[in-house]
Amino acid sequence: MRRVSTLIVTVGVLLSLAACTGSGAPTPTPPYTAGDLITDYNGQRLYGRLFLPTSGPERLPAVILAHGLDGTSAGMIPYAERLAQEGFAAYAFDFRGGGVGNRSDGDRASMSILTQTEDLNAVVDTIRARPDVDGDHLFLLGESQGGLVSAMVAGQHPDAFAGLVLLAPAFNLPDICRAELENPGGATPSASSFSRTYLEDGASIDVPAAIRPYERDVLIVHGDADPLVPIANSQQALLTYRSAELITVPGAGHEFTGPNRDAVVVRIITYLKQHLR
Repeated sequence: MRRVSTLIVTVGVLLSLAACTGSGAPTPTPPYTAGDLITDYNGQRLYGRLFLPTSGPERLPAVILAHGLDGTSAGMIPYAERLAQEGFAAYAFDFRGGGVGNRSDGDRASMSILTQTEDLNAVVDTIRARPDVDGDHLFLLGESQGGLVSAMVAGQHPDAFAGLVLLAPAFNLPDICRAELENPGGATPSASSFSRTYLEDGASIDVPAAIRPYERDVLIVHGDADPLVPIANSQQALLTYRSAELITVPGAGHEFTGPNRDAVVVRIITYLKQHLR
């Protein structure tokens, strides 16, 4: 089932979306705890922060949040905090070779889309092994390059995740890598800063083939004014996935902030709760 929806950010829409989460009347924000959690991968440290609701079942549904290129887990913390308030264990982590403020090991020169799939797989193993996590309700949520990486990991393990949320997924990165290898300096200004490892690994990726094996429901959210990843890439993904919905955020760029992010978070929570049944 392939669906396209438009998310118009108004007070009325925010209230109606909030009603979908079952919170029609204002309620106190449930408390949560947060603490550092480290994953060791081949002798290197992957730093992350785990948010846990202070009340709920013994085994919690969990969401792993993956940041974008040159970002860090800090950009995903607002999502993780809201998810913890709604009863989910939420883990935001730094990929090796991330951006300024990255607290994981590794460096940008050796980072690529493929190394990040390794990182995410290692983090999945860490979170799934926790006794307080319900492994049957484990979700991936990725933004930009983290969205591409999350989609690829879901494709590698199509039965391992209850759902997949992609925020402006950078499905165009392999094409950019191929173009940069063929014509150095001619792809996009940012591509000239990519390492040779990054370009060669990226160029090897066949996005439709990598993401198609995941056949469960996918939620994609994309701004129609995104200057970095054209929304056409997400529209094309609807033709690849067996069951996907694309939420278009009018006027939004590559990242969601302010009221846009508030509305997007509510829509994500609605999706996640629908897939706990």
